Amino acid sequence: MPSSTVGERISGMLSLDFWKHDADPRFDDTNPEKEEGRYFQSILETVRWLGYEPWKITYSSDNFDKLHALAVELTKRGHAYVCTCNGESSNILQH
Repeated sequence: MPSSTVGERISGMLSLDFWKHDADPRFDDTNPEKEEGRYFQSILETVRWLGYEPWKITYSSDNFDKLHALAVELTKRGHAYVCTCNGESSNILQH
């Protein structure tokens, strides 16, 4: 199931108005192997029920190669780094 926070839900609700104005919604499928299409379909059905029709739908995974290349470049320039923390340490740092 795609993860979401209350903030993401509110942001999505506020963004619906922009769909009327040629915006292109993007599904955040940062782990595409685990995502199930039924969740995206459910979101689209709800959006359409609310009276909005997206003109184009994109996914975060559409840009993984480009985003990875940008991350590598930022790392080379010293503006980013690769975290070598184990899972437990990473969770502590994020919270």
